[in-house]
Amino acid sequence: MLRVWSASGEEVASIPVGELTDVRTLKQSLQDRCGVTRFRQRLLDEHGGSLDDELQLRSAAELQLVLLSFCSASDDEKMELAGAAYRGDVQLVEEVLQRPQHPDGRWHDQAQSGDHKRRRISYATRLHSHTPLHWACTKGHAEVAALLLEAGADIGKASCSFAPLLCKEYRSGNLGAARSLLKAGATISGGEASQLLAMAAEDGHRDIARLLLKMSGGSAGEALAHAAGNCHVGDVDKSGTARTPPEKPLMEADANTDTA
Repeated sequence: MLRVWSASGEEVASIPVGELTDVRTLKQSLQDRCGVTRFRQRLLDEHGGSLDDELQLRSAAELQLVLLSFCSASDDEKMELAGAAYRGDVQLVEEVLQRPQHPDGRWHDQAQSGDHKRRRISYATRLHSHTPLHWACTKGHAEVAALLLEAGADIGKASCSFAPLLCKEYRSGNLGAARSLLKAGATISGGEASQLLAMAAEDGHRDIARLLLKMSGGSAGEALAHAAGNCHVGDVDKSGTARTPPEKPLMEADANTDTA
């Protein structure tokens, strides 16, 4: 059994070892209990050492949970996160969020002189015009977007639609990225959701359909009708294979929404 204690000595959780794989999954399971993302959690062993997220959990242990506030980030550090999101640098985004740095941090441009500094301001001004989450979405970096959402990035400040990114990952067969985005809190509008829901239903991906239904309130309703209408039931695809009617997988997904 893994037992986790707060700094005040209260038991936070007691979890069978077999239900977890590593420290990262333990932190993710603790998020609902402590209300803090894994990036702001530190788990200490009996000697006071901090456990890496990749550490495998194979035996019983007594751990202490420490919750951190966001660090005070400099303008360069905020620009570093925005640039990493812009480029799709997953490793650097993870490192910055582990500081822990706020995922929506912005900076203030400072007057500088010289051609090099003016180019720096131009690049910084462009990055500063939107949040890191905006750049991750518009540049098509699904894994980075999922990390930023997991860290608590404000979707409202991103000023972009997740639909193109979700559909892109889904159509390219990257279902893991699509699932991660939806689980992390990516939202799309009714029409866009029903389009993706239609594809998931047609392909039989019940887990993705279930996540979409959960996002829309847990009821198939209008989305089911829209998806059914868009799938052209009875048609065949380009390979000559009859398309799967969407109603059954959607209804099964809807029936299991509460247990997702």
